[in-house]
Amino acid sequence: MISSTLKIIAILFGIGSIAQTNNEVYIMDFLLKDGSMKISNFKNISNAPGYDSQPSFYDLNNIIFSGTRDGNTDIRAYNMPSGQSWWLNLPTDGGEYSPMVIPGERNVSAVRLDADGLQRLYRYPMPEKPSELMIEGLQVAYYNYASKDVLIASVLSGSQLDLVRHDFTTNRTDTLLTHAGRSIHRVPDSEFMSYTSQNEDKNWDIYQLDIKTGESFFVAQLPVGIQDHIWLDDSKLLCGSGAKLYLYDFFGSANWVETADLSIHKLKDITRLALSLDGKKITLVAESLAETPVQVVQRQLERYNARDLEGFLATYSEDIELYNFPDIQISTGRDALRKNYSSFFDETPDLHCEIKNRITIGNKVIDEEYITMNGQHFSAIAIYEVNNGEITKVTFVR
Repeated sequence: MISSTLKIIAILFGIGSIAQTNNEVYIMDFLLKDGSMKISNFKNISNAPGYDSQPSFYDLNNIIFSGTRDGNTDIRAYNMPSGQSWWLNLPTDGGEYSPMVIPGERNVSAVRLDADGLQRLYRYPMPEKPSELMIEGLQVAYYNYASKDVLIASVLSGSQLDLVRHDFTTNRTDTLLTHAGRSIHRVPDSEFMSYTSQNEDKNWDIYQLDIKTGESFFVAQLPVGIQDHIWLDDSKLLCGSGAKLYLYDFFGSANWVETADLSIHKLKDITRLALSLDGKKITLVAESLAETPVQVVQRQLERYNARDLEGFLATYSEDIELYNFPDIQISTGRDALRKNYSSFFDETPDLHCEIKNRITIGNKVIDEEYITMNGQHFSAIAIYEVNNGEITKVTFVR
């Protein structure tokens, strides 16, 4: 009976089956001084299983990126002041990638990969209106705007990517070069764009493109195996490798120099980066090495069974909230949890919880528990919500 209830609870909480991956989108404040980057307010803003990648800043307060919704890749928005997130686009038959705001508009563009293999650029009018094809017949893979009228894109051409310039006013597309890469950016305070091209050693070189003349010139070679870069200003490049960030300063050593180590944040394999409009924040994609929600909940269970109060409390956030289903609050804060469980652990030497069934989807872990307490046995369901490696909410169903 209780196993059936477990399934019903999962449905009520809107949880479906999603494949697990560890790529996450992060944001941080930074201050660059004498070649060293001071990092603060580092945060995982996607904190979900599935595909999370390709972030960009919509404005000073919001970030948009590709994320997984019900098994599909859609456009997710994150509001920095509130910490709230939501989905921007109506569901489509394809997946939405590389979302960014269209210059001069509130609307967002993204590459849609359809089930039939077509890969094209669409406009997504706000709020949640049907999408519109922006360029007929062009198989866009990666892109960025030089202006509201000009797009620079890497497009599919057989087994390779070609770099093209598309003019929206004339609907003309010109091929600039073959064997292009995925990292395309506007150079701050200039009329230039940057792009990457693969060299003879199969590494990636950064070039600048003069939008007016169409001329390109070499800027720097990225570290071996790295494809992504951004500009901090018109003379400083930034890239990620492993868990570290590297700076290339044209008025400094003109080499890639380590500027920040993010390994303390339990991540690796930094890839996509974007700079905020005011130049004070960076968002990036990396593989998380932090505990998964199920690992956090399992650690909590082990400390519970050991009646280890401090280890048990360490799995919860400072503002942990406990509820009886559906929404009756019974406790808030770690201090209240300490008060309630301190005497409980001392007075219940036979305390033990066994997991009969577990559903783990997204940041929620739903456990069917069989509990022994003072010689008695009973069953219950606990719904754990985990954020940034800590349990932030528990809902009990008895």
